[in-house]
Amino acid sequence: MSEMLTAQRELIGNLQVEFYQYAPLFDRGNNLGRTKIISWESLEVRKGEDWDFVVVNCCGYGDYCGSTVEKANYEYFMREWGDTPGVVEVYGGYDSHAVGLFVTDFLYLPEMLEQIAGLEDYPLFDDEELSRVEQEMIDEWWADNGQWDFERAIVTNLDLGDGGDCLEDVGFDVLDDDFWELFMEKLDDSNVEFIFETGCNLYIELDKVAAGVTSADLEPWIRGTVEREDKTSSFLDEKACVVLGGMEIVNLCPHRINLVNGYNETIKDWGPCLSPARIDTVMEQAEPIKYWGISIPVKTRRMGEVVNLPDRKEGVMYIVSSLVAELVDRDDLLLPEIMRDDNNKIVGCVGFITKAR
Repeated sequence: MSEMLTAQRELIGNLQVEFYQYAPLFDRGNNLGRTKIISWESLEVRKGEDWDFVVVNCCGYGDYCGSTVEKANYEYFMREWGDTPGVVEVYGGYDSHAVGLFVTDFLYLPEMLEQIAGLEDYPLFDDEELSRVEQEMIDEWWADNGQWDFERAIVTNLDLGDGGDCLEDVGFDVLDDDFWELFMEKLDDSNVEFIFETGCNLYIELDKVAAGVTSADLEPWIRGTVEREDKTSSFLDEKACVVLGGMEIVNLCPHRINLVNGYNETIKDWGPCLSPARIDTVMEQAEPIKYWGISIPVKTRRMGEVVNLPDRKEGVMYIVSSLVAELVDRDDLLLPEIMRDDNNKIVGCVGFITKAR
């Protein structure tokens, strides 16, 4: 063994690394006779002196391993030092990635080895890189399913009734950028934080964030609202009460109600109710589900009291959500009979359903 290789092994051997013997059976590419991407299957664990390859600790992540810290370290290191001869990516199942170093006669730069050694004192190469990785995860979460989950939590919390899980299904047009601002505002108010779990998974208690959203917050997105700079609703001056056939019918839903005929023409419409009738729900923590060392939260939901539902009054009927109509035994409550188009979007209601007298 050459003096340079001996010196190299001595330097690397004192770092926070794991030792392996490389067996080139599955790899491709070339880097000084070595590959730039190698598979975990090409590595055999070594505990003695018979090693020629190391994997750097705190610089690997995957679907079931590592955190945003390890991912940030990996991405920072590969960006700064990935083109250095002997530095490679170790790739494996479940989308796992790690930083690997071949022990060769080529002497690594002291600056690079000093950075690796520094992980023993502080397990992060760069704080800004961690912030970037976490923000990227949040952006991807919001684009993939976060906004939909947030809308669904709002629909559940405000008891918006029939029409599906999304706000679009219950009479709203949601604008992405503005809705993101609403989410961030309610996130700050709720003191809820994103939790970055093992495997670079993201978790947030959306029900607590959504609990801060009121019907008034949703006014700018009521379907058909004319957008203004102050984002106030064009329906605010409209009453949620219409007289039909001598009967006063009051809308107690937080969204607009359109009564249409067979040609999808509006016959009558009701403005949204800013204090809708709803069922209070109580959320309680239940036994979590354990999966691959990850604790998946589970909550139970039980129905509470009906709120904002007026007492029975002669000559008055109330339009309510399906949940309120189902749980309250009264024949003065009306449930909209929804009609949808070919794309499953709500056109309006063609009539009402009530309990038998």
